[in-house]
Amino acid sequence: MTTFSPEQMAHATAVLNSIRSEWLARDGVTAVDLGFKWSQGLMTGKLSIRVHVAQKLPEAQLTDAEMFPEEVEGIPIDVIEAEYGLQQLTGGAQLEAAPEARKARYDPIPLG
Repeated sequence: MTTFSPEQMAHATAVLNSIRSEWLARDGVTAVDLGFKWSQGLMTGKLSIRVHVAQKLPEAQLTDAEMFPEEVEGIPIDVIEAEYGLQQLTGGAQLEAAPEARKARYDPIPLG
């Protein structure tokens, strides 16, 4: 398993924090985080800033202003096509069932 020094993580986190708000404001960007860089479907083991976009477009269709750099302050940038929503966060749970469960009586009350 690849590990990173506290200094590497601190530097990567500082870079991420300096660009996150600006990049999240761009059209189509769904998330910006730190993680492993992926290349051709394989994890490289390199720490990168990952930019998640709703749709990844060919470079020829993007203006220079729309392109993300290859790296920022030595941290590689990885653009990943991924869109996130409530369904993925809840694992498909039926949210409508929650109010009924709150009305149920539990005797004795379960702990934990």
